[in-house]
Amino acid sequence: MVITGRIIWQTGLAGLFGLYGFLFSPAAGLSFDSSQVKTQSAHIDLIRPAVSLDFQGPAGDYVITSSNSFYLAQPDAADKIRSQRQGRAFIQSLLIPGLGQWLDGRKTKAYLFFTAEAVLLGGIIGSRLYAGWLVDDYRQFARQHAGVSAERDHQFYVDIGNWMNQQAFNEQRLRDRQFDRLYDSSEDAWQWDTDANRSHFKSIRLYSDRLNNQALMFVGGLLLNHFLSAIDAASGGKEGSNKLSVAPSQIGCTPALKINWGFGK
Repeated sequence: MVITGRIIWQTGLAGLFGLYGFLFSPAAGLSFDSSQVKTQSAHIDLIRPAVSLDFQGPAGDYVITSSNSFYLAQPDAADKIRSQRQGRAFIQSLLIPGLGQWLDGRKTKAYLFFTAEAVLLGGIIGSRLYAGWLVDDYRQFARQHAGVSAERDHQFYVDIGNWMNQQAFNEQRLRDRQFDRLYDSSEDAWQWDTDANRSHFKSIRLYSDRLNNQALMFVGGLLLNHFLSAIDAASGGKEGSNKLSVAPSQIGCTPALKINWGFGK
């Protein structure tokens, strides 16, 4: 790569014309072997005359910048600039998955992370809302069919779903010598009208608990989506640098997302 000549920028309009001549005139002060150097990007600042060109050549990546003069940056300077860009992309996608890819022009990958983020957020909100509705349902059901007088903690509802009444529960706790688990207050009393209603109550309560656990899984997936998007944005989408795939899956009866992430050579 050969750099010849020197440009002395003037102020105001003269500086703009000088920049135009530098970029588009056949007699420009920059020459290079087009078979060896590939232009990757260019930036022109029309407010304050400046130009930034990124080149990739056989000796590595180079950056040419110009304000009042121009120079050829050494490969280590190009590495520093590239590292800064990767750092910005990492932070952008760590905060908003897909943002770093979008600003880098990789729209398809950005849409992938945007979609995953929306699905996971929807899963969290939907699971928590539905679980809350079921909590209200099984508490109301316990009041109607077991005579529960007031709202209690979660463990109480677990216990009444397993035992027909307070007396049967306490007898078992005494046999197990679990004296701290006794329900000895009249406010703790319950008596199911039928065993079928007790079983129905228990099924509602278990489904609510599964939804709350599912919401936690979605939270974990959300954090993973942020992390994978940040790593992908920092890699710059170079061929063979990484492979990412997201597909719907299932764990038992619970819907899930299967995320595969691999690193190339």
